[in-house]
Amino acid sequence: MQAARSLGGKIRGVLLDLSGTLYIDTAPTLAAVEALNRLSEADVHIRFVTNTTKESKTALFSRLRDIGFDVSPHQIFTCLTAARALIDREGLTPHLMLEDSAMEDFAGVKCSSSKPDAVVVGLAPSQFDYEHLNTAFRYLLDGARLIAIHKSRYYKTQDGLSLGPGPFVAALENASGVAGETVGKPEPAFFNSVLDEMKCSVQETVMIAVRETLESSGVMGRLKAQIRAEVFKALEDQGGVKSQFPAEENMVINKLIKDYLQFNGYNCTCSVFLKEAGEPNEELSTDFIAQEMSLGSPQQCSIPLLYQMVDHFKNKTTMASSLPPKPHPPTTASLVNPAPITTRDLGNQLPSSSKETDASNPPTIVMEGLKLS
Repeated sequence: MQAARSLGGKIRGVLLDLSGTLYIDTAPTLAAVEALNRLSEADVHIRFVTNTTKESKTALFSRLRDIGFDVSPHQIFTCLTAARALIDREGLTPHLMLEDSAMEDFAGVKCSSSKPDAVVVGLAPSQFDYEHLNTAFRYLLDGARLIAIHKSRYYKTQDGLSLGPGPFVAALENASGVAGETVGKPEPAFFNSVLDEMKCSVQETVMIAVRETLESSGVMGRLKAQIRAEVFKALEDQGGVKSQFPAEENMVINKLIKDYLQFNGYNCTCSVFLKEAGEPNEELSTDFIAQEMSLGSPQQCSIPLLYQMVDHFKNKTTMASSLPPKPHPPTTASLVNPAPITTRDLGNQLPSSSKETDASNPPTIVMEGLKLS
């Protein structure tokens, strides 16, 4: 295949993410099986790198085969493997917070239930209750190291997103004051171990689809905003977007939105907004806008005018609701065709002391805004 052959020119190694990239739970992502088959035709080393810690490497291999991926065990590198290598290399006697399905990768490790020198945390929902976390917390207070197999905030399942180990590692860090060490993605040591095994350099290797890692670490949103901003900038530089000087109303609104976004730290959103809106050479001052909107002098500090406008409108609405309702003005129909006045109507408006009146001094009757004398 042309795509496969083209990879063989400069690229000798390909690293692929698994969960959220090639599969979700027990189902492959769209066209993932076909894409991997095509990639396998190229003369490149393929390795699967994953932060999956709920299951052992053997169980993960079986899952991939069941889904339909043609893989070999030696191609799979997990952060569990990296954690085991660290434990063996430094001769640690750890306390392991892992699921039973992942313990196979730690067979032979001498663990301690009294005074461990390290607390190793993976994705272990059965371990993330108060009792287990409190036990780990006390080990850390006694001098144990905190080793996070990875710190992903969440991961994707077929029924939605679920908490990863990251929030629980952060809780232990915050409570104990012990900074965690991370051994899985995106640590350079993890990737270097894979490159060493493939005998490939960084320049000869490409990482495919790290979307899950970027999303769970919060980087994906910032990247998307930065890319959009750069696209608009490039189009503008090439004349692809017509830059028109906005009307005064647009300048006022754009300034209000800009100040609001910057005040709340929405910097990436603001950069995209300004590129699309077209920044003027000179923007309107806050004082000028406040006067034009009849807001008076701007409040102290740099509180955006949008907040002041909302506060002003709320106060105005509250005052208006406390006033008595205004009388309705006469309608055109009532002026042209006033309703007939019956004897009963006249009688009801006579002084209560007498229902009779002197013809020389008739009463004044007000009806629908009209004076009838």
